[in-house]
Amino acid sequence: MTFSLQVLASLMLERLGAREDLYMLLVIVLALIFGLYNLIPNAAAQLASALLFGPTRTTQWACYFHLLSLPKRYPAQYVGRLLGYGNLVLALAGDVPVGMLNSFITSADTVDATVQRYILVHGFLELGLLATLALPWHLHRTMRTHALKTLSQVQVASTA
Repeated sequence: MTFSLQVLASLMLERLGAREDLYMLLVIVLALIFGLYNLIPNAAAQLASALLFGPTRTTQWACYFHLLSLPKRYPAQYVGRLLGYGNLVLALAGDVPVGMLNSFITSADTVDATVQRYILVHGFLELGLLATLALPWHLHRTMRTHALKTLSQVQVASTA
């Protein structure tokens, strides 16, 4: 299963590799759908969430490594260090708060309060994830600005 997910992520990056804005948008949309399914308290939504977890996580990591290793973004001599520091930040942000959030959710006296806290925490996390839609927007603007600058330089060079 993991191998087939890696193949799908590779095919997607082969097709969209030059369009960082599109593949990062796809990753964020997948993560938002996964989170929304996670918030719906019924078996079908939880099954859909569980089935979406693997493709979402595989695509996230593939796009993360692809984006940071693009030669036009960062010089090759810095990519290893950048990935190392990035992975450290991701590990701390992904692992440290989990215990605190879990403690907050399960410290309720009643089952209903536990469910409400779960929905509250995941709702806030989903809102935070919604804010990451700024990344594909920024990537698109940057790409468009670069393309317009290149076009104007070509026009100036052709008229000279």
